[in-house]
Amino acid sequence: MLEVILALTPILILFILMVLFHVPAVKSMPFAWISALLISIFYWKIKTAVILASTAKGILVAIELSIIIIGAIFLLEVVKQAGMIKKIDSLLKHLSH
Repeated sequence: MLEVILALTPILILFILMVLFHVPAVKSMPFAWISALLISIFYWKIKTAVILASTAKGILVAIELSIIIIGAIFLLEVVKQAGMIKKIDSLLKHLSH
């Protein structure tokens, strides 16, 4: 049971800070990361190199997802500016009838 509580601690910290106290994610996330870091080091005895590698991988995955989202938003804006949304909408309405 202790392991479950410790594993949920960073998520609970985020929930409390963001939902109950309305603290922005930019300020809340470091507290959750620090709590996960401390629990990993002191309770699970995970090596620092593994923690740093996991953190680096998490940052790289976040960058990759951000690039995908920015690309999707850019493509949506290009399609809107070209007037293709209305054409796609009418095509889909025509196909559904």
